[in-house]
Parts: sequence; C-alpha cells; structure tokens
Amino acid sequence: MAADIARLTNDHRKRNGLPMLKVNADISKVAQAWSARLGQAGDLSHNPAYSEEIPRGWEVASENVLQNWKQASAEELVQQWIDSPGHNKNMLNPDITDMGVGYHVGPDGRAWATQNFARY
Repeated sequence: MAADIARLTNDHRKRNGLPMLKVNADISKVAQAWSARLGQAGDLSHNPAYSEEIPRGWEVASENVLQNWKQASAEELVQQWIDSPGHNKNMLNPDITDMGVGYHVGPDGRAWATQNFARY
C-alpha cells in the first residue's frame, strides 16, 4: 500500500508539471513508525518530532497524515489528501525532493497513513 501511495503521489506531481520525488527509505521508516503509532493510539495527530527523526541535512520538511478504513484504496487515500488544500500543497511543493510513506491498519480496522516530505 505504501508503494502505491508513493506512486500515486508522483503521478499527481507529474500531472501538475512537477518532478517525481525519490522514495527515501529512511524517511519511510519515520512515516511507517508514525502510522503504526497512530493506529495503536487510535487518534489522528501530526508527529511533533518528524523533522528531528528524518535524516539530517534537509532544507524543507513537511508531513501529511490521514485516517480512513482498511477498505480504502491507495487511490482513495491519495485523493483524500488532494482534496485537502493544505495536504495537496505539501504534495505539490516544488521545493521538495524526497518522500517517505507509511501505512498501518489498526486493530479496529482503521487505516492510518503518513507522508513525510523533505528537500535535500
């Protein structure tokens, strides 16, 4: 699912005339850990420490989080972010170069996803 979210995010950037983002494994570890934490807590919030947890050296960083149900497709999840002006702005930021994606289904069947973006 995380790979599909990353691919669809890059497709969205391409449709908007922007270069594709590198999927950064180290940033994805941070996004995955946060998605799992959200799923365990059952409460949607931003990671207050993501900018300290992603690899050092970044110039710009941002984060998108969401909650839906495990039945939601990757397309529906990415569309959820596209439909939110602030989240869409993060995905279409021309100043970012890398992204990480996390996805987790909690014990109650809710899906939690995180995108972390950075410019290196």
